[in-house]
Amino acid sequence: INAKDWGKYFYNDDLNIKLDTKITRSELLDSNFIKDLNNEEFAIAILSWGGMNREHGKSLFQNKEWLELFEKIRSNHITTREEVYALFTALRKSKKLKGMGPAYFTKLICFVNPNLKGYIMDQWTSKSINLLFENNIVALTNSGHVKDTNSASVYEEFCSKIECLAELLKLNPIDLEENLFSNGGVNKGKWRQFVVDNWSNLNKLKLSESK
Repeated sequence: INAKDWGKYFYNDDLNIKLDTKITRSELLDSNFIKDLNNEEFAIAILSWGGMNREHGKSLFQNKEWLELFEKIRSNHITTREEVYALFTALRKSKKLKGMGPAYFTKLICFVNPNLKGYIMDQWTSKSINLLFENNIVALTNSGHVKDTNSASVYEEFCSKIECLAELLKLNPIDLEENLFSNGGVNKGKWRQFVVDNWSNLNKLKLSESK
């Protein structure tokens, strides 16, 4: 998705020319690329990269209180991923984060300040962690999306599991998280296909055990 086109759907101010492209994950982690972006432009880069629905983006930017938290993350005023997750959750509960749940605000945690070592907790990484550890660490809806009920302690455990796996596989945790996401679409990656084939079976097993 062209980030500038995505943002222009609801954002009236001029946007940095750097956004006139399809943003890549590596660019979001490149300090030289993001240094010229203001907070709103940086957020638009991340959310467009993540494929957020434009209508959800429009709803989100109608109340910009969350950008104060964005600035605190970016300027190192928050020092732990667990704390920032709790603050996003509080905004969500107070109806000040309309259009953005955990799958998207963990993208902000991941890219706005990589030093926090917070990883993206979306449906694919969450299903992966639940499958690999044979436990429902992250609560998901019946359709497989991340629930708002997941607490900051759940997010901390999720991130810790990623770091545990990364250590075993001798990978950078953020690269391990990307590998768990795998590739979707028609030609799915091998891991994505494994998740698709096995996640529903894990849920059926957990349901039968709870009866």
